[in-house]
Amino acid sequence: MSSDYVALHKRAARLFAEIGCHSEIQLSSLRAGGNNRVYRLKTSTGVYVLKEYFRHHGDNRDRLEAEFSFASFAWANGIRCIPEPIARDDEEGLGLYSFLDGERIESETVSNADIKQAIDFVASLNRFRETPKARKLPNGSEACFTLQQHLDLLEKRLDRLKNITAGSHIDYHALAFVSAKLKPAYSQLSIRIRESLVALNFEAAAELPLEERIISPSDFGFHNALRRPDGRIAFFDFEYAGWDDPAKMTGDFFSQVAVPVSLLHEDFMLNAVADMFPNRDSALIRMQLLLPLYRIKWCCILLNHFLPVDSTRRAFAQGIAEDHKTKQLAKAESLLSSIDQFNI
Repeated sequence: MSSDYVALHKRAARLFAEIGCHSEIQLSSLRAGGNNRVYRLKTSTGVYVLKEYFRHHGDNRDRLEAEFSFASFAWANGIRCIPEPIARDDEEGLGLYSFLDGERIESETVSNADIKQAIDFVASLNRFRETPKARKLPNGSEACFTLQQHLDLLEKRLDRLKNITAGSHIDYHALAFVSAKLKPAYSQLSIRIRESLVALNFEAAAELPLEERIISPSDFGFHNALRRPDGRIAFFDFEYAGWDDPAKMTGDFFSQVAVPVSLLHEDFMLNAVADMFPNRDSALIRMQLLLPLYRIKWCCILLNHFLPVDSTRRAFAQGIAEDHKTKQLAKAESLLSSIDQFNI
């Protein structure tokens, strides 16, 4: 038994004792994410999930605060399709949640009924967006409240990729892909978006009114969900959650690559989300306009694995290898090729 495991066991026992439980605990690793380690915590009173959040120097996102405050807000308002937040230890970077029993969702099994459950979850959250507690929720990670901010976000992510160090054959391939394909694709798309804004009489710098913003789970999709034994879907992982533009939420939903969602569901979901807002036409246009932009964003996310700092952070959770980089680059190339189907 490693010293790290023994130390974590002691920290978990202290956190569990703080809620009045002094049972013997058993820890077993569930999975490793990019920003945390997740454990199954078994006690005489039940089974729980313990999350150990990664904290990196220079990373200003408090993932424990974001996730726990979001889950607490949802749970307090009767939303039960998420894990219950039970306890937290900010000093140790630990969060304790109820355990969800279920199976991972496969892309080919996603149906309109599943999409509706995702929509209902978001709609349930946003029924309470006028409350004082909702207003205290933080902005989502990389929240965008002007159309220009969406474009700036992409340019920032693309600029980061120049820091890829060409230390191997696959690194050279990644650099070539960024310079020869990804950046030119963004340049062409940004021109088309700006032309569309002019035609629609939209101001790129105009700030999205409060009533047109959404409480977003962020990094939202079926990659962060389980199908429970009764068929209902439960959602988890809210480290980036908070206030945002609905266009960013739906752009991420249809662009994440872990459990891809077919664009056959696009009209259904985008129209349902637009119906949550008084100016539904404006919301719908923004979502349609920016969706291909988020395909490019997710290409950048896939290539983050080539960045030195990101590789160090992910090594905390899962380690990284050259074959993994190869797979990430192939996914980015495939995702970029998909933006040709969008007409802007």
